Amino acid sequence: MAQEKPGQGVDTGLFWQLFIFITLLKVVLAWRLEPCYDEGYYFFWSVFPQLSYFDHPPLTAWAMAAVHSFFGDTVWTIRFWPLVGGSLVPLFGRALASRMYDRRVGNRAGLFLLLLPGLAGAGIIMTPDTLFAVAWAVALYCLWRALERPEITPGGADGVRCFRSRWLWWIAMGASAGVGLLSKYNMILFFGGLAYLWLLQRDRRMELFVGTFAAGLVALLFFLPVILWNSQHDWASFRFQLGHGFSGKGQMSPVVGLLELLGGLLLVSTPVLGAMVFRSAAGAWDINNFRKLFLGAFFWAVILLFSFSALRSHVEPNWPMLAFFTGAILLASEWERYSRGWRRAAQIVLYLPILMSLALLLYISSPLPLSAPALPRLEEFVGGRAVVAAVTDVKRQTGADFLCFSRHQLLGRVAFFAPELRSRLLLADRGRSRFPWIDETQWAGHRGLIVVKSFAQVRSIRRYFVRIEPVGIRRISQPGIKSEVLYFYNGIGFRPNGAGTGLENSEEVRK
Repeated sequence: MAQEKPGQGVDTGLFWQLFIFITLLKVVLAWRLEPCYDEGYYFFWSVFPQLSYFDHPPLTAWAMAAVHSFFGDTVWTIRFWPLVGGSLVPLFGRALASRMYDRRVGNRAGLFLLLLPGLAGAGIIMTPDTLFAVAWAVALYCLWRALERPEITPGGADGVRCFRSRWLWWIAMGASAGVGLLSKYNMILFFGGLAYLWLLQRDRRMELFVGTFAAGLVALLFFLPVILWNSQHDWASFRFQLGHGFSGKGQMSPVVGLLELLGGLLLVSTPVLGAMVFRSAAGAWDINNFRKLFLGAFFWAVILLFSFSALRSHVEPNWPMLAFFTGAILLASEWERYSRGWRRAAQIVLYLPILMSLALLLYISSPLPLSAPALPRLEEFVGGRAVVAAVTDVKRQTGADFLCFSRHQLLGRVAFFAPELRSRLLLADRGRSRFPWIDETQWAGHRGLIVVKSFAQVRSIRRYFVRIEPVGIRRISQPGIKSEVLYFYNGIGFRPNGAGTGLENSEEVRK
């Protein structure tokens, strides 16, 4: 952002210049980066559309399936929606902030949402967060339109106007929330924000109750496919997500979990701007200032729930990132209250991700062999073709009937890069849960090629075969990228139900 003087705001022209530049940068990165593990997994979903899926609701797969016939088996089938969604989130944030305050605050909030690393990533990579973020932004805009009054927004709806004149905004909010629920279960936290407002706004309680009830019914209609799918699959997705968030697995201590979450949030929002957002949100409890209370409600409803979850289980910092949608608007409204040093530091760190993205683009596009140290997780985005080429080559040499994996991420990568093998992919553990369209019984008694990344993974698979035989090891290395090691085994006599222990082959497997 340009340096601002007190009383001045971000220029509209500057907002649009940065918006266009960052959008073009995202397009180039989306083109140059291969689909990562999770994107390949979600892409495999889209090839077989279902009412819902084991890990998440179905919107991610439905969206890709809708454009697959146009883009085909290319990266654009995956990356089209992130590019669209990543543009809509800052635009809706800008529109909401402009309506709540003025255009100066709107431009500033739009830039924050455009530059925040945790939100910008959803504009390149296709995950359930991508369309969930759009639904959250649209729902908040619609809710504000339903609640605004003249004393809050100049030129807004008359405070004494009958509630019936606003019902369309409530319905639109419910539809947006329903779309959000089809993308990620976290959308339920939106109704937590509404409950927060209901508790603290006595003079609006009836309006909030009736509006929320109507919007909730609309959202429930959108969510029915997920409920139906879960009822047909022993509520597998609901049980998995509840256990995932509150099981306590992988947690060293409640204090460590909470500190990890806080540190992760400050990292993905940049430490300076993240600290400023928390500071502004800490003052958003004033029941006499409805604008701040509104923004604070949808910040704290998310942060507090995930903080509670972090006391029991590991929480990834991107999960509560949507709290920063209203947090960024809140900070934009109070920007001039901060000292010049704080504002300058926040501006500097916000631009760093742009420089890092440009450096990454130059790094992966260089025709020269680079000897730089391996960047963490970069192999997910540039090594897929080499990995799948190795898998395809070994399958051809062994003549195996099908491929058997222990991890769904590797299976998804093969599904994207080798479409001819999609009908011959099998996940051993939880395969029926994650991919109910795969009939593993068709391979009973057949020979499969087991592909794993460690001996620990093959131990969980061997019980599905009468015996297994080591085939070899492939190390996929590229300059500047962490090497990937694949272990291959011939699985003789596939047993769909995993009968027996297979321990008689343990010594053979270790060789």
